[in-house]
Amino acid sequence: MSVTPTFEDRVLPVSFDRAFFLNRFVATHRSLLLRSPKGESDADRIDILFKGVVAVKFLSELQNLTVRAASKKERAAIERDCGLGMHTGDGLHAFILEGGPRPGYVVALSMFASRDQRHGANLSPLLFDLEDEPVPSEVLYRYGTSS
Repeated sequence: MSVTPTFEDRVLPVSFDRAFFLNRFVATHRSLLLRSPKGESDADRIDILFKGVVAVKFLSELQNLTVRAASKKERAAIERDCGLGMHTGDGLHAFILEGGPRPGYVVALSMFASRDQRHGANLSPLLFDLEDEPVPSEVLYRYGTSS
């Protein structure tokens, strides 16, 4: 019997009043991890994981991050920018990342987030399936789009 984590479904947009950094990209699993470490002004750590990543364009440090679904116009611009055709039913979502001098994007199948008390060097609970770690006990957040 396999154990699965507990997910709480959320809807975009989501905003965080703190800095995030590109922490890890696992090409073989098409997974991208953004991290906001705990520190003097933040009592917890937040990780954001994109799975099934096919395209990215953003700065490696994002202040006051907001993630939202791309508008139809933005989605068309992303398709032109990266030469990718996203079609209804392919499962791909265009996530807009605001927090730099201009918005960036991630095109991926899904987005997850976690909030915990771990220090920055510890593995993310969101990577349990990549690192052969035990299934995390905390609730993980799964973000979908309204479309």
